[in-house]
Amino acid sequence: DPSFGLDRTATLIAQARREFPNTVLLDDGDTIQGTALGDYQAVVAPVKCGELPAIYRAMQRLGYDGGSVGNHDFNYGLGYLGQVTGTRFDVPGVEQPARPCAGPGFPIVLANVYSVRTHAPLFAPYRIIEKRVRAEDADGHPVEASVKVGIIGFTTPTIMAWDKRALEGRVYTEGVVETARRYIPEMRRQGADLIVAISHVGL
Repeated sequence: DPSFGLDRTATLIAQARREFPNTVLLDDGDTIQGTALGDYQAVVAPVKCGELPAIYRAMQRLGYDGGSVGNHDFNYGLGYLGQVTGTRFDVPGVEQPARPCAGPGFPIVLANVYSVRTHAPLFAPYRIIEKRVRAEDADGHPVEASVKVGIIGFTTPTIMAWDKRALEGRVYTEGVVETARRYIPEMRRQGADLIVAISHVGL
């Protein structure tokens, strides 16, 4: 279908940015899996530590501000997920590269998946990014300001059933609401003016 694809989506992103100068572009997961090219770069000819999957290269070109992790991002296993996101997972049964691998170039956040070894979140649970915004004051004069945007990520806890072979004994999940209640007050204390939940939880 010629109406689908990230190249078509890029056109809509550019259109939205022209219409609304103050934007944040975020990804909600299921990013590295789901296409023939994704399978090829993960299984047939795996990308190396210093390389990025094509999807992340495209997202860099589009200027993504952040993203989270969906259930399908776990399909290739924790080793590959850690490699392509530039994240070192301290979990049993997953080898660590000698040095951190190339990441997507924007923060990946996920608050409700934890290492069974450290009991710490697998990814940074949240990040606070600064965005310059332009507006007009009451007299119509242009003004600029910085807004601190907190982004926090959640994925569906059912990954523990769907990807049991890759995840059991390595990670565990917690409920989305309970996790949000833990971290959102902390984000506010750290100065977030606005908080966006990147929630990949489906039903």
